[in-house]
Amino acid sequence: MTVDPRVDAWIEALPDWQAAICREVRAVVHAVDPEIVETIKRTTQPYFTLQGNVCALLAAKDHVNVFVYDGGLVPDPHGVVTGGHGNSTARTVAIRRGEPVPSAALGDLLRQLVADNRAGGWRRLKQQRAAGDPRVEAYLAALPADTQPTARRVWQTMRDAVPGSGETISYQMPTVTLDGVRLVHLGAWKQHLGVYPVPDLPELAPYLAGRGTARFGYDDPPLDLVTRLTRALAARRD
Repeated sequence: MTVDPRVDAWIEALPDWQAAICREVRAVVHAVDPEIVETIKRTTQPYFTLQGNVCALLAAKDHVNVFVYDGGLVPDPHGVVTGGHGNSTARTVAIRRGEPVPSAALGDLLRQLVADNRAGGWRRLKQQRAAGDPRVEAYLAALPADTQPTARRVWQTMRDAVPGSGETISYQMPTVTLDGVRLVHLGAWKQHLGVYPVPDLPELAPYLAGRGTARFGYDDPPLDLVTRLTRALAARRD
């Protein structure tokens, strides 16, 4: 862990409640990856970096803003992002006086952001994803209007779960690839979305439908679970 005394001084100058929030956020950031470095940019603002910006702190009148520099790519299944949803560079997590710091959710978000940085950064990843397989887009575009948005969210969650992943059509379904090898498939059916294969995760039990298959309804698919199962499949490849 690399600590900058200028960040210490910036935090110490804040009101007690803001200083407490910033110390806790700082601890969360460094727990994500010990190689994260802190510094001061824009004259006075604390930044945390690792192969690019990770996040920054800004003390406002009635809250502390944590700017997360993910290019809008990192999934937010816990809903901790409070602003900047349309920003192409950074989003914000606002923590107000008296509110607990969402340490676990913020840590998950930053951990994926760091993985994206190590994979080349959000700009490179956006370029890679923009050059996706046109057959995947054709598959999604052909879905009914009432189910298409959910299918797109689940598909994007699967893609975002593994930095550097690719896409193709296999078995007539959108398929996430890793290093050119098929990883996981998504099938959009009339009443549900099917994901194949799935890893051995206890939390998948309510969704299992046969060996190696999970079914998710269109009403409220568990995006955080979709992220975990996709990453587990990728980890199994290591």
